[in-house]
Amino acid sequence: MLFALVAMMASVALFMSERKPGEAEASPVAADSTPLEPVPIPPPAEPPAPEAEAEPAPAEPTVPALAAAEPKKAAKPAPESAPKRRSAPAEDDLLPRRAPPPARPGAFDAALRDAEGALGSEDLDAAKSRFSEALRIDGKSAQAHSGLAYTYLVMENLPKATRSALTALKLDEKNARANFVLGTVAQSRERIDKACFRYRRYLSLGGGPQTSVVQSIVDQVCGG
Repeated sequence: MLFALVAMMASVALFMSERKPGEAEASPVAADSTPLEPVPIPPPAEPPAPEAEAEPAPAEPTVPALAAAEPKKAAKPAPESAPKRRSAPAEDDLLPRRAPPPARPGAFDAALRDAEGALGSEDLDAAKSRFSEALRIDGKSAQAHSGLAYTYLVMENLPKATRSALTALKLDEKNARANFVLGTVAQSRERIDKACFRYRRYLSLGGGPQTSVVQSIVDQVCGG
């Protein structure tokens, strides 16, 4: 390969030595004697004008914004309610209040007499009813309260018997029957001291239908 390259360089040198000096190299392209007209150069194109930015469309107002923009309507005044008509008072209301009619003369004595008679015949329901009627006429009758207390004692209703007897003694501390009722209640509850006190009090006030029985109890239980 080196030998071929040396041979090619020698042939080129031989060709160059054979050319006459001063001989111009022929131009591969014949020179044109016609002068060339200058080609007009078009002016540089103007840069395109920048497009105007489009303005953003206004946003649609929201419901609250529309409500705020609209003028507020004045609230309509509430219609005045018609005054309520008062119902006409009943005829009974126009009449003056009447006090209960007073008891007829002798009604209390009659009720008390009937009550004592029912108690003596041992008709306890009638006795309670008539004593209660007497107390409705006169609630401050110690005799009626003590009679009702004795009725409750025989009916074995000791709490009511005690309450009625104490009421009778508040009205009249010398009521013998009320002392007898309290003495009997105390004896049934084995409160001997209280029973003896009430029995002695009963005898000192004159006693009553139970005098002999009470005296026997005092002599045997209370030591006379």
